[in-house]
Amino acid sequence: MTKKTKKGKKKLSIPILLVTLAFIFIGASKASLLSPISVLTKVIPSKSLLKTEGRTNILLIGIDQRGSNQFQTGILTDTIILASIPNNSGKIALVSVPRDLWVEYETGYYAKINEIYAFAGREKMVATVEKILGIPIHYHIFTGFDGFIGVIDALGGVEVEVLNTFDDYLYPIPGMENDTCGIDLNNLKLQRAKERELDTNEETVQAIPLYESDFLCRFEHIHFEKGIITMDGQTALKYARSRHSTNPVEGTDFARARRQQQVILSTRNKLLSIKTILNPSKISELYNTYKQYVETDISLLEINAFLEVFDNGLDLSTVKTAVLSNNDGSLYPGSGLLISPIDSAPYQGRSVLIARDSTFSNIRAFVQKFIFQE
Repeated sequence: MTKKTKKGKKKLSIPILLVTLAFIFIGASKASLLSPISVLTKVIPSKSLLKTEGRTNILLIGIDQRGSNQFQTGILTDTIILASIPNNSGKIALVSVPRDLWVEYETGYYAKINEIYAFAGREKMVATVEKILGIPIHYHIFTGFDGFIGVIDALGGVEVEVLNTFDDYLYPIPGMENDTCGIDLNNLKLQRAKERELDTNEETVQAIPLYESDFLCRFEHIHFEKGIITMDGQTALKYARSRHSTNPVEGTDFARARRQQQVILSTRNKLLSIKTILNPSKISELYNTYKQYVETDISLLEINAFLEVFDNGLDLSTVKTAVLSNNDGSLYPGSGLLISPIDSAPYQGRSVLIARDSTFSNIRAFVQKFIFQE
């Protein structure tokens, strides 16, 4: 079968943290506030949650966009997390899927998994992740990073322990993605053709590649020092989004996924603190953020059912996390399930990750064990 990819609009990748928004409803429930959500959940019956083997699985997707048009087609998704919530006993489990995973999303069509939403839409995105992980996905939540920033700022910031000092000199500045930084692109390509002693005909010159480092005005330098830091929304987003760290320990997509999970858990701790759940204005602001920036198929009736699960003693203090990754030398759950192929020709010359077997059986076995084994 010939591998091919449909073309779509490409943007700089922006990972978004989503799980934090789900905890808004927990705080509202515990505070018993007279907010819209608490009133409605008291007067209407809950709807039974979809579940399999006692667990409800939610796909959390971060959209590579800001503003009101964040859910338009052609936008990449860059944060992909499965959240598995037990309906009775057990731990909440988070499994991060890397954006560069190479998958078949339609018969004969292959792409990186973060491109599927742009190419084929939301339903195909959900179905593909479901096929890879080997478990049913009952609900989905999509959001852009404005929602994430809004949640962190509404909480007054969160404390995050930076495990490794790192710098990133290529952190993208929003709105500068296509700025030429005053560079004459044709002259730059012509100069490189001459330096490489290539023909200077138009076809050859136009084929000369350009690099991110050619356009430094598009980026800012960010720095994080090892230790516990109180981060506002913008700072936390940069910490979770960075993917060009000069420190190799933090310079992989897998390290970025772990930072995303780290911020999620820090946000959970702040959200469930007594100062938050007893503060009506904070709960109201968080709920308004949810309404403005989240698209989901979870109905209000099902939200009430989730609140009943939380009120029935679900342990929120312990959340187990995994990141599907290659053998990057770490001992984190999920390490070693993927490989980076040396020969990129079968993948259109792109840098991708592939499963160790074409059926994803190893990944499915790991996910089953990770979620259900306490």
